[in-house]
Amino acid sequence: MLAAADSFRALGNPVVRDPASSSLLSVEDGVATVSISGPIIRKPDIFARMLMGATDSEEIGSAIQEAASRDDKTDRLKRIVKP
Repeated sequence: MLAAADSFRALGNPVVRDPASSSLLSVEDGVATVSISGPIIRKPDIFARMLMGATDSEEIGSAIQEAASRDDKTDRLKRIVKP
């Protein structure tokens, strides 16, 4: 399977990768982006997520670790949207 992916890469064809498992992580054109918005809270409840748009600090850590371990990224970007 890896040999097939390497041969596609050698031909210049894009290799389709598994989508990011984290909803905070996206990878486009080799750039891994972790998008964070709202207050950062450890294990926010449903009300904090819905009413305040809170982001779980542990989810952020997991998304950053996943971004670092992916083979299809060439650069990283953390986008933080805070009021």
